[in-house]
Amino acid sequence: MPLGTAIHNIQITLGKGGQLARAMGAVAKLIANEGKSATLKLPFGEVRLISKNCLAIVRQVGNVGVNQKSLDRAGSKRWLDKSPVVRGVVMNPVDHPHGGGKGRAPIAANANYNMGSNKTNLVIIKAEVNEGTTVEKLKPRARGRSFPIKRSTCHITIRWNSKPTINYNPKRTRFRKQHRGRMKGISSRGNHIYFGKYALQALEPAWITSRQIEAGRRAMTRNARRKIWVRIFPDKPVILRPAETRMSSGKGSPEYWVAVVKPRRILYEMGGVTENIARRAISLAASKMPIQTQFIIS
Repeated sequence: MPLGTAIHNIQITLGKGGQLARAMGAVAKLIANEGKSATLKLPFGEVRLISKNCLAIVRQVGNVGVNQKSLDRAGSKRWLDKSPVVRGVVMNPVDHPHGGGKGRAPIAANANYNMGSNKTNLVIIKAEVNEGTTVEKLKPRARGRSFPIKRSTCHITIRWNSKPTINYNPKRTRFRKQHRGRMKGISSRGNHIYFGKYALQALEPAWITSRQIEAGRRAMTRNARRKIWVRIFPDKPVILRPAETRMSSGKGSPEYWVAVVKPRRILYEMGGVTENIARRAISLAASKMPIQTQFIIS
C-alpha cells in the first residue's frame, strides 16, 4: 500500500470492529509501513502504531467538507455547540498566530482578565509553548466496552510586564493637605544643568501638573529616544471641592498633584544628541508646558 493512502474505519484490536476514523469526513493517512505494524496519522494530528493484521477500509466516507463549513464570526454558532477550528497540527505560536489545536487557548491571553490590568499597558516579554505529559484516558464505546487512548497536553507559559512609566504620585507625605502658598521671586535651587548638556528652563511661575510633565517627557522620548532627565516632581496636592457645595464641612479632598515652578527652574535635561536634535525635541516638550520657557546649553 503506498504511503499517503487515505484509510477509514480502522481497527485497534483484531476482531473488535472499527474504532478509529469512523465519523463523516474523518480520514487517517498512512505515513510509514515497516515491519509488522503501520504508522497512521489520525485526523487531529495524533500518530498511532497499528498492527498490520487489523482491518480497515481504504476509502473515505461522504460529507468530506463538513469541517470546512463557514462558521461566520467567532461566537455566532456557540449555541449550536460549534466552534471555529484551527486546521492542521500546528501547536506553536510561530507557525500559527492562534497557537493551534482545537480547544486550546490562544498564545496571547486577553489582557482584560490579567489581574485587572489595562491591556494597553501590558507587554508580552516572553512566550513559551512546551509539550506536556501524555495523559491516558478511557473513552467509552458501545456495549460497555472501552479502550485506552493517549492525549498529549500542551503547556503555554506567558510572561507579561507593564510598560515602563513614571509614577508621579508621592509614596507618602507628612501632611495630606497643604496651603496654596506664594510663588514670589526666582528659583534658588535646580537652576543649573547638572546631568545633560541641553535643558528647558522656565521663565514664569506656575503650577505644572503631573499630566503636563508626563506629556512633555513622552514628546521628547518619542522624538529623540535619548537620555532624558526630568528635574521637577509634582509633590504638592491640589484640593478641590464639588460644585454647588454649601459652606463649612471642612476642606476638600486632593484631586491631583502639581510641581511648584519658579522662574529659572530647569524642567528637563537631555544629553547624547546634537544641538539641532535637542532643540527639536525640547521644543515639543515646551509646547506642552503652560508657561514660557527657553532652550539653554551648558
